[in-house]
Amino acid sequence: MGNLSTPTSVEKLQTALRAKAKAEADYRFYALYDKISREDILAQTLQQIFARRGH
Repeated sequence: MGNLSTPTSVEKLQTALRAKAKAEADYRFYALYDKISREDILAQTLQQIFARRGH
């Protein structure tokens, strides 16, 4: 994805989710909707989508 930089808030969420998933392999993330619907997460996602499509 070239030169897109991930915001610190998004990196913190990714790190926390990754750590939880590694620590508890059987854990199910049933309540992620509130996390992925955050404005910073959605903005980063849109940037990645546009970067992949060349916009």
